[in-house]
Amino acid sequence: MKKFYLISVLLFGLINVYSQTPITLTFQAKDSLTQNALDLDSVNVKNLTENCDTTLYDAVSVLNIVALWPVGIENPAVGGSESFVVMQNVPNPFQGSTLVRIWLRNAGELNLAVYDNQGNSLSQYHRGFDKGWHLFGISTKESGLLLLKVSDNALTKTIKILSTGNGNEGNRITCKGPIAQGSTLKSSPDVTGFIYYLGNQLQYTAYVGGYQARILFDNPVSSETYTFAMLSSFTCGTSFTISHVAGEVAPVNKTVIYGTVTNIPGETSKCWITSNLGADHQATALSDATEASGGWYWQFNRKQGYKHTGSVRTPNTTWIYPIEEDLDWQAANDPCAIELGSGWRLPTYIEWYNVDAGGNWTNWNGPWNSALKMHAAGKLEASDGSLYSRGSRGYYWSSTQGWSGGYDLSFGSTSSSIQSAVKANAKPLRCLREPNTAALPTVTTAGITGITPTSANGGGEVTNDGGASITARGVCWSTSPNPTTADSFTYDDWGTGAFVSNLTDLIPGTPYYVRSYATNFIGTAYGNEVTFTTLPFSFTCGTSITINHVAGAVAPVNKTVTYGTVTNIPGAPSKCWITSNLGADHQATSKSDASEPSAGWYWQFNRKQGYKHTGSVRTPNTTWITSINENLSWQASNDPCALELGSGWRIPTNTEWTNVDAAGNWTDWNGPWNSALKMHAAGGLYYSSGALVSRGTWGGYWSSTSDLATHGYYLLFDNIESLTYGYYKEYGYSLRCLAYASASTIPIVSTSPVIDIAQTTATGGGNVTSDGGASVTARGVCWSTSQNPTIGDSHTTNGSATGIFVSNLTGLSPNTPYYIRAYATNSVGTAYGNEMTFYNAAGSFYLRFIPHHQPSGRSGSPGE
Repeated sequence: MKKFYLISVLLFGLINVYSQTPITLTFQAKDSLTQNALDLDSVNVKNLTENCDTTLYDAVSVLNIVALWPVGIENPAVGGSESFVVMQNVPNPFQGSTLVRIWLRNAGELNLAVYDNQGNSLSQYHRGFDKGWHLFGISTKESGLLLLKVSDNALTKTIKILSTGNGNEGNRITCKGPIAQGSTLKSSPDVTGFIYYLGNQLQYTAYVGGYQARILFDNPVSSETYTFAMLSSFTCGTSFTISHVAGEVAPVNKTVIYGTVTNIPGETSKCWITSNLGADHQATALSDATEASGGWYWQFNRKQGYKHTGSVRTPNTTWIYPIEEDLDWQAANDPCAIELGSGWRLPTYIEWYNVDAGGNWTNWNGPWNSALKMHAAGKLEASDGSLYSRGSRGYYWSSTQGWSGGYDLSFGSTSSSIQSAVKANAKPLRCLREPNTAALPTVTTAGITGITPTSANGGGEVTNDGGASITARGVCWSTSPNPTTADSFTYDDWGTGAFVSNLTDLIPGTPYYVRSYATNFIGTAYGNEVTFTTLPFSFTCGTSITINHVAGAVAPVNKTVTYGTVTNIPGAPSKCWITSNLGADHQATSKSDASEPSAGWYWQFNRKQGYKHTGSVRTPNTTWITSINENLSWQASNDPCALELGSGWRIPTNTEWTNVDAAGNWTDWNGPWNSALKMHAAGGLYYSSGALVSRGTWGGYWSSTSDLATHGYYLLFDNIESLTYGYYKEYGYSLRCLAYASASTIPIVSTSPVIDIAQTTATGGGNVTSDGGASVTARGVCWSTSQNPTIGDSHTTNGSATGIFVSNLTGLSPNTPYYIRAYATNSVGTAYGNEMTFYNAAGSFYLRFIPHHQPSGRSGSPGE
């Protein structure tokens, strides 16, 4: 009895000291119309913050989890800014051994150490790891409170672990290997692989046969019971009943019967409710000013709805003003999905635009005379939440943000249009969903053409939308097979049919994998995979290039220019830059040089045409573009650097300008001018007229990166500041081009010691300390029973970058001596690290280091 009491006390103390809170989540379902209980088929619980999930399969499902407060020294949730995360050990307390999971943001070395409560070291473990999750075992024969300290080269975290002793494996730490981020468990209410920090957002999706899936969101801090009000699967055109419950979405309790309609011009496949969300019934006239017809009002990307009688707002909580965030309406906050069920959602900007145009709506008669029967329900004012224009104007949110607010459908007696409005306004919602018969789209991938060292052309064709509108399409690519939209990708409009994609920012001399994709509300489908290899970039940086510019669609005048080049610029040392502005006769003579020959030409964002300006005359003197509104970065086909200087040259990205600005410690125009780039205050062409402004007082240099639909990022500097900034795309700024430097060598790589040696497996790895000036496209280890193994022998592939990596050797023959070397490959060739040998005899493993040096500037094995 005493022993049980001691363990119970220790457990109680553990929960408090280590900030763990047991939580039980119970899930059940009912029919939303009859209120009768239903048996769940399954419930999927997904942690949206930590990207892990589990699925339960019981009529009434129970999930037991441990909610964690951050442990150790400011141990954050995964996805924060820390370099690694240490999870609390499981089980805890433990007898003999326990497990600890550690997450690394990037590949690197970790040191693990266990200490007793007197500070004596019990066990140590040190090696390099790939990024991601790793599982460690801790064994000890000691009892009591122990400390596990984990550190890298910048950070230390400590957690407390509780041992009851009696371990028979001694004091040791072992690596169990990499593990997946989450787990999907069947019929298991206790989920040890499910991660939950207090404050994380969970998504619950319930499934019942014959009913629509239902989604709820929560951030539980204690045990909760969730009841899903399930909607029968229905054919659009029938009505359904919703029992709204007052809380963080509905402002009051109310049961509403919603009608539905489809075949709306402009969006014929969608199913819409025929009254506003929260309205008692459909309006009786387009100028109906009653609260019962108006329904409820929502601020942009906020769950809480508001009822307004004309004099009283419910809830009468503190009004949110202003709302300034760079977000569309997030799915977790969508009142349509939360109140009506899975599949229902807010219309997008595109859908409102299509309906407005498809119905030829020119004033409030269009929305009212349509099958949607939309009326002037007014809004709540952004500044104070007071009722405005009910009966005289209609405002209906979309889920899409505009550059200065959120897009809505706005109509009155003289107009109907889609506009961007302040997000703190509260407006009615009209919900829609896709037809129940929708499936994933069908898409094919086109062949790759127009291959250069840093770009290529691709595309595909969406041959079937799956019964639901295509909201995005394009191609995705990676240096690894089966790329997804989590890798590099393009967005090439929406809808079915053929499309063309421009692949940019590629690495010269590198093989790539490409797939097309298409997305509808069901999900994202991928086409067949195609491969290609970019061309090598052969220019040697540091020499000059002569270009004969010919007046036309890019160059404003005929001119022959010799451009100098330079590399090793801090912040982008592997890039090659021209040392004067594109179109300049020569490099500037001072940071305030105001002459046209030094300034060169000017370009508007994502436009090919360059402009020369003498100070009084602009060439070409064509009509100036005064409005550029497109959600595009600078497209490769419009890049004047590539078009005028040749393949491989391009405009810097915003990241490159930011890195150069930071690494050079540029705080004003002295930084750019005193750098090897010799950048000066070339001024710009004013966005509204194309007139020359500020030549000699500030410099503006475009990046290729879009900020907003109306703004692009550029480097700005003058006598008081230097920074990257987003500004109007209509402005004419200078260009400073770059490319990958070709004065490259093979990489430099070292071989890590071999550990965890077993009869047929072992663990090795290495560290790529230099890419040789060209991106590493493959790395790993190779091994053989003969000396100097190469990638022609057994080998692994472990990523494509510099830094530490871990390799798992498999298929070894027992009782056999092996030789192992790390390798790294770039466009110049393959380099090998120092050679080691190991022997996997049963019960007696040993490792021997064989020192040697590899000649520089040569690929292949030393001595070959």
